[in-house]
Amino acid sequence: MAAGKTRCCLRCGAYYTPTGPAQKYCPDCRLAVRACWSRTYYQKQAANQVNREVETREASLRLLAGAADWAGLSYGMLMAKSPEARAALIRQYQQSKGEKP
Repeated sequence: MAAGKTRCCLRCGAYYTPTGPAQKYCPDCRLAVRACWSRTYYQKQAANQVNREVETREASLRLLAGAADWAGLSYGMLMAKSPEARAALIRQYQQSKGEKP
């Protein structure tokens, strides 16, 4: 950048001499803005992880409830069956729906 050119910081409004063409914040605000963006990134990542876990649990529950309904059983009756019988029933349900078991 040419010497003598100044810009106004987007965060605090102070004037500074930029060291590059994309610089938007003064040196004092740069670290605070970077920390804020980093914190936001990790908060979004944590929220996305929770959403993925919830979606996985909901998909599993939907599959079990659908299989129970298809077999004419209640969800509780399906869960009372042995794991092998339950797995066989779910496989049959998925095959009838055209899904891969």
